[in-house]
Amino acid sequence: SFELEHEEKELQQWLIQFKQRHKIND
Repeated sequence: SFELEHEEKELQQWLIQFKQRHKIND
């Protein structure tokens, strides 16, 4: 559903910011 996709994108963005903040590389 749309809500799920939206939440997934929010989560991915949060994860990216989190990694950048802690300088974590994949």
